[in-house]
Amino acid sequence: MLLKRRAPLGDPLQITVKQPGPLFVRVPPWVDAQSIVLQGTEHAPRFGNGYLFFASPQPHQPISIVFPLRHQEIMLSHRTRDIRVRLRGDEVVAMDNFGADLTYFELTNLAEEHQRVRVLREREQTLRELRTVEQGAAHELQEARFSARECAGKLEDIERNQQLAAEQLARIAAERDSRHTEIEASADERSRDALHAALELRNTREAALAACRDALAGAAGELKQIEELRLRTEHESAPVRNRVAELRLAVQAAELAASAA
Repeated sequence: MLLKRRAPLGDPLQITVKQPGPLFVRVPPWVDAQSIVLQGTEHAPRFGNGYLFFASPQPHQPISIVFPLRHQEIMLSHRTRDIRVRLRGDEVVAMDNFGADLTYFELTNLAEEHQRVRVLREREQTLRELRTVEQGAAHELQEARFSARECAGKLEDIERNQQLAAEQLARIAAERDSRHTEIEASADERSRDALHAALELRNTREAALAACRDALAGAAGELKQIEELRLRTEHESAPVRNRVAELRLAVQAAELAASAA
């Protein structure tokens, strides 16, 4: 394979595979796996045990691996003192000089390094924001595809229902035409006989209804006579009831007088 080393200014690491086969790329421990950006490959690699694993990279297809250089400070223990060291990735960019001459790092380099650190942090923040936006857009795209599939299914259901409705309307129209044909084909004489039979049945039922009405009127008259007889009988029996009540009182008075004697 051909390997292009990552430059200090942040150029991507490029790898070109010459022969088919798996590819393992060691990732330094100070690299955040979530910040790695890959270009030139369609299949995402697996990350584990400090390695990026590409199962079958495309030969002669450059793969670019981009990740920010992490800034950190470490403490080196010397004989009599501790020396602070500032790293960018695995490169030393600044360290304590304790006033010694011929310092390896100039102060101007420290100022430039601070500026580069600030720019890189801003770029990392922008990258995280862009990834958040990308994740949101991917989620919205997934929901839109799901909604599109759901709408397509509903449209298919509507088309099937429309087809069924059209078939039912056609069948109803055919049955209606058949009934009209049967009605027009029936003979006028048959309709006249049916009309006469219906009129005779109506006359018969009207006669029966009139007889029932007469019977009802006669029963009402008899009921009225019975009610008048009852009222007259009650009126005539009132004196008799009064006389019976007087006799009962007289008998009770006689019984009391007899018991007192």
